[in-house]
Amino acid sequence: MNQTKDLQRAVELLYKSKDISHKILQLSFHEDTFIEELNDLQQRQEIVRAELQRLFLINSALLGDEIKALAADCLQVEEQVKTKLTNFQSQIQREFQQFKQKSNIMKNNYGTYVQASGYFIDRHID
Repeated sequence: MNQTKDLQRAVELLYKSKDISHKILQLSFHEDTFIEELNDLQQRQEIVRAELQRLFLINSALLGDEIKALAADCLQVEEQVKTKLTNFQSQIQREFQQFKQKSNIMKNNYGTYVQASGYFIDRHID
């Protein structure tokens, strides 16, 4: 009976992990709350993974064909997440490099103007 409950819990956790991965895929990088939402989802996923690992360590017999198939599905979705995040990172790096190049062009073309601050005293001699 305990093994049946553990199996049901493992299946439930794998579906939950897959659902979290799909939510990560649906996040928009251009939203202001993107980082917060991503961190929250990743923390939830870590909790799920830790519980799955605990279940499998306690009862290795749970690793049947159904669990392996679900785990493969989860890994496939997580690979999509990894690809999406890697592409986003590359895009940000390209945009940063373009900004840096434009900044260097501005410095080279327009130079840096320095204005000394101080006082000018005009002395009239009558």
